[in-house]
Amino acid sequence: GLACARKSRNQRAETLLLTGLGDLYVEVDEFDSAMQAYRLAGTTIGDFSGFIGNYLIVAQGNLELARENLEGVNSILKKNRKRFKNSQSAYERGLWLLLEGKYFNIKKDFQKAILLFNESRKLFIQDGRDLEWQFSVIWLAAAYCRAGKMKDASAVIQEILSDNATLDHALLLAIKQPIHWLKDLQNDPVVGRRLGSILEKTQRIKNKLPVIRRNLRRNANFIQAPSASLVICAFGNPEVSVGGRVIPMSDWRTQSVRDLFLYFLHRQEAVTKEQVGAALWPETPSSQTLKARFKNEIYRLRRAVGRDVIIFEDEYYRFNHQMDYEYDVEAFDSHILRAHKTADVKNRIEHLRKAVDLVHGPYLADVDAEWVVPERERLWHAYGTALEDLAYLYLDASQLENCLLICQSALTRDRFHEAVYQIEMRAHAVLGDRSAVARRYQACKAAMKELGIPLSEETERIYRELTS
Repeated sequence: GLACARKSRNQRAETLLLTGLGDLYVEVDEFDSAMQAYRLAGTTIGDFSGFIGNYLIVAQGNLELARENLEGVNSILKKNRKRFKNSQSAYERGLWLLLEGKYFNIKKDFQKAILLFNESRKLFIQDGRDLEWQFSVIWLAAAYCRAGKMKDASAVIQEILSDNATLDHALLLAIKQPIHWLKDLQNDPVVGRRLGSILEKTQRIKNKLPVIRRNLRRNANFIQAPSASLVICAFGNPEVSVGGRVIPMSDWRTQSVRDLFLYFLHRQEAVTKEQVGAALWPETPSSQTLKARFKNEIYRLRRAVGRDVIIFEDEYYRFNHQMDYEYDVEAFDSHILRAHKTADVKNRIEHLRKAVDLVHGPYLADVDAEWVVPERERLWHAYGTALEDLAYLYLDASQLENCLLICQSALTRDRFHEAVYQIEMRAHAVLGDRSAVARRYQACKAAMKELGIPLSEETERIYRELTS
């Protein structure tokens, strides 16, 4: 949508879309990206008058609230209170009072927060804004809970828990911020059971946020999300970074500890210490020795990367995929999958390009272990196929320079890849360079001769067609 708005130079649409992106980034806790989107929206709109300008002010206030920057919220409230007080829009005044109520609730001025939430609730009902009315009810119930008025909290939250009330997905996200203040209401005999179910759904959404953020980092075009705190690069010699700092071997203590971490990352299912020992330390003489070694190395692993990175449940260990991390192998597979799913040539090129740019050598190049081999072969084959597909797409799109560069990368990987020589010959033919066509044909012929096989009929036919 943003690409279309910019192409058509529709600044109003662009501002609305940027503001929407900012709201979405707030919901998934990517606050720096949200701020970037809001600032771009403000720059695009220029004059902050009108609904979009007013909405942006409230949105930035809610962002500062989510970041727990109460000084920033207070500054926005002081600067714009008169502006919203004079607004003729019940919806705008409702949004403003809801923001103020959140601020005073966090500041523990519960009486003032309750008054503001009640007023915003009335304005949203008056304006027919069901979703925002539900937001006000949730925060009002939270304020009552914090003030110790549990009966009032139960009574007000019944408004959105009635059988005919529709709970929007956005409401579950809105509960994410005040969830810890509503938990005591789960013991209420009237609303506790249904509220408990809603809070569980909200918690499940919270648990999915790291995965959502990983997808955003891989696919966002206009607003780039910041890097995760844990970054793992497995193509070439492996490298693990925490908070922007590469973990040195001195922190791992031994390569065996680092390889244990990479093994957990590689395994999709949970494993026992015995399975780990069979894969990584088959020479270990006894179960007691294995137990002692595993205990020592898992301790060092957690010291190097963090305790939460490996989860232990019912005698099984696994990598914590719910963490906010970035892993180049997962990103590679994701881009390859998206390239195959899209029918749009431009998008397909973009995803294949992102995939091949991640590869800086074979998977775990410095790890010599049997468990690495199948994955190394799978990824190396997928990389070669991606290079060939990308070269074809560049050829069809008449991006001949890019095509030839990708062909060069493909032949550096495997100089016996006959199909790539065919693409090279076609690209040079389009450029009108018949001598280059002949050179690439001869290079292909020499490579195949090394393998002891003749050129394929297809290569011979292509060469005849291009040079006749």
